[in-house]
Amino acid sequence: MKNLRFSIGLLFGILLTIKSIAQDHPSERVRADFEKIKSTISGIIPFPELEKARNYTIQRINQIKNASANAAIPFINWSEKGPRGIGGRTRALMFDPNDVQYKKVWAGGAAGGLWYNNDITDANAVWNKVDDFWDNIAISCIAASPQNSQVFYVGTGEGWNNLDAVRGGGIWKTTNGGVTWSRLASTIPSTNTTFSYIQKIQVNTQGQVFAGTKQGLMISNDGGLTWSLATTIGSQTITDIEIAADGVIYAATNPSKIYKTNNVSNDGTSWTNITPPATTGNRTEIALSNNLVGSNQVIYATSINNTNNFAWFKKSTNAGITWTDLTIPTWNGSTNEITSNQGWYDLIIKISPINANLVIIGGAEHSRSTDGGQTWVSGNIGIHTDHHAVEFKPNNSNEVIMGNDGGIYYSPNYGDPNIHAHSVTASARNNGYSVTQFYTVAIKNIANDNYILGGTQDNGTLKVDISQQASVATGGDGVQCFIDKDDANVQISSYIYNNYYLLNRNGVYQKAIIGDSNSGVFLNPADYDSQNNILYTYKNYGSNSTSFYVVTEVGSNNVVQTVTIAQAMSVSFIKVGLLPNTIFVGTSSGGIYKITDFRGSSPTITRINLPANGFTSSGEVSSIDFGSSDNELLVTLSNYDTKSVWYTSTQGAYWISKDENSYGLPNIPVRYGIFNPLDKNQVFLATELGVWTSNDFNAINPNWTPTNANLANVRCDMLIYREADKKIVVATHGRGIFTTNLLPCQNGYLSLVSPTNDVLNGQDVLTTATEVNAKNKIANGGTNMLRVRDKITLSPNADGSTGFKAANGSTFIANVNGCY
Repeated sequence: MKNLRFSIGLLFGILLTIKSIAQDHPSERVRADFEKIKSTISGIIPFPELEKARNYTIQRINQIKNASANAAIPFINWSEKGPRGIGGRTRALMFDPNDVQYKKVWAGGAAGGLWYNNDITDANAVWNKVDDFWDNIAISCIAASPQNSQVFYVGTGEGWNNLDAVRGGGIWKTTNGGVTWSRLASTIPSTNTTFSYIQKIQVNTQGQVFAGTKQGLMISNDGGLTWSLATTIGSQTITDIEIAADGVIYAATNPSKIYKTNNVSNDGTSWTNITPPATTGNRTEIALSNNLVGSNQVIYATSINNTNNFAWFKKSTNAGITWTDLTIPTWNGSTNEITSNQGWYDLIIKISPINANLVIIGGAEHSRSTDGGQTWVSGNIGIHTDHHAVEFKPNNSNEVIMGNDGGIYYSPNYGDPNIHAHSVTASARNNGYSVTQFYTVAIKNIANDNYILGGTQDNGTLKVDISQQASVATGGDGVQCFIDKDDANVQISSYIYNNYYLLNRNGVYQKAIIGDSNSGVFLNPADYDSQNNILYTYKNYGSNSTSFYVVTEVGSNNVVQTVTIAQAMSVSFIKVGLLPNTIFVGTSSGGIYKITDFRGSSPTITRINLPANGFTSSGEVSSIDFGSSDNELLVTLSNYDTKSVWYTSTQGAYWISKDENSYGLPNIPVRYGIFNPLDKNQVFLATELGVWTSNDFNAINPNWTPTNANLANVRCDMLIYREADKKIVVATHGRGIFTTNLLPCQNGYLSLVSPTNDVLNGQDVLTTATEVNAKNKIANGGTNMLRVRDKITLSPNADGSTGFKAANGSTFIANVNGCY
């Protein structure tokens, strides 16, 4: 979404250069994702199917944990690789009421789960995750009960009509200050769809819980066991709930309405409409003063118009009886720049708890008033854009925390009216808060190298170092990125459409190699040929042709050409072929084409997945991967309600669906798929719900299984393989980057720990059956055939083959038929 506007050392000048094109396009981003995953039957996102798939996935994960079923590929164990220091979209923030110093803070990532930090004032304090395997980790809001500070409620699901929003799974509750959590059965969307999206939760001093949903304001008098609807408000979308210090409850809606009630025991029928007269609007936000209540209650309220900018901004000093207009804050002289046409998505108002004249408003940008909204100062204080949450520290209102698309920020003085807004200081508090939403990832083809390059939503293309600390290589939404497999000095990052940049070995910007914001698609497909230093990107298509940008001599002369072929294709994926000057192209309608002599005088274009050859799916092609040759293809499609995984060993002469009803894969988007290059009978899929794998892909039923040990219940967007050290990397859209080491040829893998009766006898010698197997497969008696982790002894058997024995407690890996 919006480009980063903060300085990062020497990159500041680079970011300013890129800033002219790196503007926010939220509607285009969400539309792009919607098209990628919408149902091929209904044309909408079938959220009940996603909820069903979540339940099924959790069941399968629990079965694996309980050893009643086997993970598809043994020994796959994911390891988190950051990024540290740069966060992601954050809507939920709360100071812990049980910490008398109010240093402990809770936060929720919009797709990355619930976290806590024990000292928000300490820049080095590390965030701790609560549980990556809640049934849903799309955290939207959090509230504590003033009746019992040990009771917290956490809501899930983004209800702001962004098409890429992660659907929620209800409300979670703790009764011991966050030590343990459980989901409220009354809010599980599979049985109560009202709780699919929860915008706000508030709890009053009587312990009543108020949940703002897209289907109305829900009220619970029994701690969330049962709920009733505020019938006066009805089924309107609730955009905000606030409770005044005297107990009066206020609610705002979309379309623009404001209601209040002081009857805390009512059944939801005694709400009064206090909407400012002669106003219209959509999403509405309100803020209440804590120090002026009753008939003197101060309310700030604003609503968004059809262009998603301010429709009106008003204030009441008598609890909503009368209203006066406020000055609409500006950024760079423009009122629209605060909201930047996305007030439907970014909007928050907060009043200082001790000073009703000090108000902070956040939209795409942020602004502060110290005179009750008459004048505003919009200062660049080093805070990321797209604001969703603001909280004043309860025991020191000078201190403020903010949640936005860049994570969490802390200011020791933003709430101090005596400090001019331009002099306020603020800094990120994202150490270990790994909720970044990645689209793509690239790594150097160097064994054990820890450098990672990744394209992210609203946080640019990030580079992550060995300590997992991240910094921005280029700004805006990061999309495709590549690192040359033969020369890590050549790296490519990109922004939306056809904006591609050359980086050096350390991820430092060198130059723009394509700068075109008028062609391609928002998250534009591309691929890079490391052997020949050629970048291919999609440009556009017409009625009878399709154009591509081709950049040759990448890293040196960077020669840009446009290549047009005589075939109309709405391109969704590009894969460089194994043969020179050949590419494979997937389309948004399910077509797959092989193009040979691509840059030559007579390119040949062949559609290789005709329905007559068995390929019956429609939808967007999300990935193409090669097996032992380019005759063997794995293809995935990302839409709901389609067969998502296809295989051919005949380059399309005959296709086999690997996603039938009984094959184990739920009805979810499959965003990427790769063969295990070390065992082509194994396949990894990046899906809406983690990584799924098959250990026997060539079987009729591949028996798909979630393979998420130490990963998360999170959307995954991309998988890549590093040949140098047999490592797979997955880019998640909400929990950062994870890697796992592959152990080739799993069927021949030996990892023996002695003594165990089924492996070694009491003399620490292999049992007869295992010894026979070993002596037949371990060749030549070479010591290089074993990875020695402890004492291993090789000795000849009677027939001259090699046997071995191990000391007590030793662990070793045998090289069997050339595979570990």
